[in-house]
Parts: sequence; C-alpha cells; structure tokens
Amino acid sequence: MSKKRKIIALVLNLLLILTLLRGLYLGFFERAHPPHHYLKYYTQDSNVFLLVATTYYFISLLINVIFDKKISKLAHIAKFSATAAVSQTFFVVALAFTPVLKDFSMYTGGGFYLHFLCPVLGIIIFLFFEDGYRIRFRDIALGYSFTIVYACVLLPLCIFELTAPPYPFLDVHNHAWYIIIIEGIGVLGLAYLWLLLLKFVYNRKYKKKKNYS
Repeated sequence: MSKKRKIIALVLNLLLILTLLRGLYLGFFERAHPPHHYLKYYTQDSNVFLLVATTYYFISLLINVIFDKKISKLAHIAKFSATAAVSQTFFVVALAFTPVLKDFSMYTGGGFYLHFLCPVLGIIIFLFFEDGYRIRFRDIALGYSFTIVYACVLLPLCIFELTAPPYPFLDVHNHAWYIIIIEGIGVLGLAYLWLLLLKFVYNRKYKKKKNYS
C-alpha cells in the first residue's frame, strides 16, 4: 500500500471513529433507559466492537506510517470480524425490521448512525481502502467469533429470564424450540454467506506487501 493510500486510510478510519463515537453516544445515553440496558443489543455491541477494532487498526497503521513498523495481521482480522458484525446489523434492520415494523426507522437518531452510517462506512473503508494479507477460509471462523460470543452470552440470560429477549429469535419462552433453531441457523447461514462475499471482494484487490505481517 502506497504512502498516499495509507494517509487516505488513516483519514477515513479517523472519520469512522468519530462517527462511531457520535452514534454510540446517541445509542447509549440519548435514550429512555440507563446505558447498561442497551448492552444486550447486537447493534450497540457490534458498533462498540467496530470502534475498538478501527481504533486498533488506526494506531497500527499510524505506527506503520511514522516508524515503518509492520502492521499486525491481528489488526486486520479484527477489522474483518467487526465489519462482518456491523454488516449483519445493517442487513437485518434493512431487510427484516424496517419493512415489518411500521413505527421503526433506521434513519433517525442514534439508529441512523448505528444501523446505517457506521456499517456502510465500515464496509466501504474495509473493502476499498485497506490492504493486508489475503483473507483465508480459516479466517472465516474469526469473522464469526463476535456473533458466537454474543449468542453464548445472551441465550443463557434469556433462558433463565435474567434479561428480556432483545430480538424475537432469542425469545425462547414464547417460541417453539425448533423455530428458535431454524431462525438461528438462518441468521448464521446468512452471516456465513456475507463473510464469504466480504472475503471474495476484499481478496480481488489483494496484493501482498512487505509492510504487513
């Protein structure tokens, strides 16, 4: 990646960080409930993950530009996983919630940032303004990691009624078990297909560089 391209990537990632901070402030603090109430929502959690991953990548790239240090592959894989996570938020909201829920809009308040702007910015920046080692099939498992961890935490909380289910497919007490399984497989299956698409599009412009490890 040329120095000019690195500078562009730094500026865009800084823009994404600032946008995420604004969206997360609205998503946690400009709401009716206390901030901790929203930790159970995949939307907020995935955007927090994207903020952490983008900040890590930004710092790694900045060190690379200033000191010519290698960029850790972990920084890139974290960005891949976080981009995949917020992508799921965008597609579920755009294709499922918005058409079905009449009073729901992804273009107002914090939802505009967390459901639409941050995911779209994250996808564009990752696919078209970042380079790294070619994403391999084994990296798909890492791309899944955030969603799996989220499910492993929220599902027991919903089963033991320690929190109200944030989404219908986690409402284990009001849905038949096989419906929960079908919905879970559907969500994970679509996530896998999206990870494959991300991998394919990213790798099309892949060029191995010395400054990546």
